[in-house]
Amino acid sequence: MKPHLIAAVLLAGVLSTHAGIIESASIRSQSMKMRGPVILVYPSAYARSRLDYSVIYLLHGYSGNCAAWPKIVPLSNWADTFQVVFVCLDGNYNSWYLDSPVKKGSSYETFIITEAVPWVDRVIRTNASAQGRAIAGTSMGGHGALTLIARHPDLFIAAGSISGIMDLTQFPDEWEIDRLLGPLETNRDRWQKASFVSMVPLLAGKNRSMVLFAGLQDFALNGNRGAHQILQSYGISHEYHEYPGDHSWRFVQAHAREMIVFLASKLAPPKPEEGKKAVIGNR
Repeated sequence: MKPHLIAAVLLAGVLSTHAGIIESASIRSQSMKMRGPVILVYPSAYARSRLDYSVIYLLHGYSGNCAAWPKIVPLSNWADTFQVVFVCLDGNYNSWYLDSPVKKGSSYETFIITEAVPWVDRVIRTNASAQGRAIAGTSMGGHGALTLIARHPDLFIAAGSISGIMDLTQFPDEWEIDRLLGPLETNRDRWQKASFVSMVPLLAGKNRSMVLFAGLQDFALNGNRGAHQILQSYGISHEYHEYPGDHSWRFVQAHAREMIVFLASKLAPPKPEEGKKAVIGNR
């Protein structure tokens, strides 16, 4: 691994000498005519193993970037503990991980589904099936993770959310959502269709699993309770947890490992490789 690629490790401050490997890279997006930064976290044995690994995609919250997750939780240790690869995608501060009909060049659902996931499966030794992929996030990223598994259940076996925003219509003046969907008062149907609570029926009968965490002092609590009730009404497999706490990174730090334990339990274990090289380094 070249020296400039360990910047994310130094920023994270969580890497031990016996933990996994953190690498910075970028993914070409033809749909948005740009390169999206990404941070990859491998088990320490990745380079010398002959195994294909399951992947957990992590999405940051509003105003964050792809370095957010490795800064606050020990992903390098967890890559070894759970024998998975973490892929921390960048949502461009406030993309909400959707294809905007309003903001030109903001097509983050297309980027993740048709560009980022295929890129990961092409350059990393992965289990390139739904049983080899989970997706999770916090706040904006929690909403993104759940909407993406709802719209693309063929790609992911499980999803997780911590402090996720479940119903965009509850926050008409927050986080510049109107720049992506237009003002709520004249585009309510668009906002509703873009919200996870409206997508729950898409998961019926798909045999996918989800876990949701919400803080008792979180402004997103009622939306999470509503999502839990709708998931129950459709008989969709999920766990729902409420704990003391607010909408903060402290709450994420307190419960991220529990979320990863859930996701890892749904993923396939590492399996003998199917021909891809063990490539780590600048791409």
